[in-house]
Amino acid sequence: TLDTSPATPKLTYPVPDDADDQIDLIVANTDVAKANFGRSIPLTFDHILTAIRFKVDFPCKVKSLTVNGVYNIGTYTYGSGWSNQTNLHNYGFGESYFTADGQYFGTSDYLNRSDNTLILMPQTVPAEANVQLVYSTDDGANWQTLTASIAGHEWQPGKRVTYTLSKSG
Repeated sequence: TLDTSPATPKLTYPVPDDADDQIDLIVANTDVAKANFGRSIPLTFDHILTAIRFKVDFPCKVKSLTVNGVYNIGTYTYGSGWSNQTNLHNYGFGESYFTADGQYFGTSDYLNRSDNTLILMPQTVPAEANVQLVYSTDDGANWQTLTASIAGHEWQPGKRVTYTLSKSG
């Protein structure tokens, strides 16, 4: 929802559930106070959401990956940034991203396809937030769940955050 009634435009944005529907929002700025018709105006473009991606430090098959308990709605005020982040939500990659019997990943592979990086709300990640990985190191004979806290992490606008999941510590 875009509110242009005040002097400074505001956008209230809910991050879509499905990674395929998440878009990268970009805003433009200029230092030019008044336009001169017939002349170009220099614009600076900035990404205002945060890209999140994942790796593992051990070879495994992955069945699903979820980010749990992060905010998915916020208000962006042009010139001052995000506020009013609300509504704890879960995001993830399940069997539509990984095959039902799991997909193999090595230690240098990103777990999500490059075109499906999560594009989420900038925030200080809430205390209860975590990442859950359902994986197997024995070709799918035994599935295990790794849960890692991401509480307190800062997701800054325009930044890309990469989490490397580990079975140790």
